[in-house]
Amino acid sequence: MPFKTGARSIAAVALLSNTMAVEPGDVGAVGFPVVVLAGRDNLTTPPGLVEAWYQRLAAPSKQRVWFEPFAHLSPLGALGRTLNALVEQVLPPMSPHP
Repeated sequence: MPFKTGARSIAAVALLSNTMAVEPGDVGAVGFPVVVLAGRDNLTTPPGLVEAWYQRLAAPSKQRVWFEPFAHLSPLGALGRTLNALVEQVLPPMSPHP
């Protein structure tokens, strides 16, 4: 994939290379809370695969938020729901505990 030269392009190549080297299905355990935001009508990442991975994943805490009737770009198509999920479900587990 051709990229333009420059700092932004170099960073994009580095990030994409590292990200694309990981198969999400190979990640079975993480040491941080996980919140999955997913579209129920997603054909790119089918809900059945998301659910199977979610069930196998070991994490200190985990939650999933289904966006219906949205697909792959559900967080962009449902901005209000995304904000609500971030404030109510992502922020609390990430906040420091007393």
